[in-house]
Amino acid sequence: MLFRSALSGHADPLILLVLPLLSTAARLLYHNHNQYIRLVSAYLDDRLRPLVTDRLGEPGLLGWHERSAAYQRGPGWRRLAHPAGLGLLFPVPAAVALFLVVPRLSSPWAWLAWACGWLLVLAQVVLTSQRVSSVGVRQAVSHTEYRHE
Repeated sequence: MLFRSALSGHADPLILLVLPLLSTAARLLYHNHNQYIRLVSAYLDDRLRPLVTDRLGEPGLLGWHERSAAYQRGPGWRRLAHPAGLGLLFPVPAAVALFLVVPRLSSPWAWLAWACGWLLVLAQVVLTSQRVSSVGVRQAVSHTEYRHE
């Protein structure tokens, strides 16, 4: 909707300069959510699974990590689907918006906002590339790392 309004002439196209900021904020919220999922997963594996195994004698009952690792060892497209989706969802629309506003940049403030937008897009690409480099590798996440003080 933001693209449509800016490109149709109903709004100043410079409004697109806000898209890298919104995109980065949404990506950081997603990253935070993902970290909490890893925290819960580590807690289940490190704390609850040993208790269940000791009490019930059933080691496979909370076998999320084994299932997840088996899934990640599958075909390469399966491992890259998530990072590719993150790339298309977050930094790509922001980069397109930055390309579209170039003809309208006239003030130093607009150029500064444009440059900051590219820094935010770059930060998202780095965050996504870290995800790609760790695909298929189980990172040990301890629940003590995330303890709130």
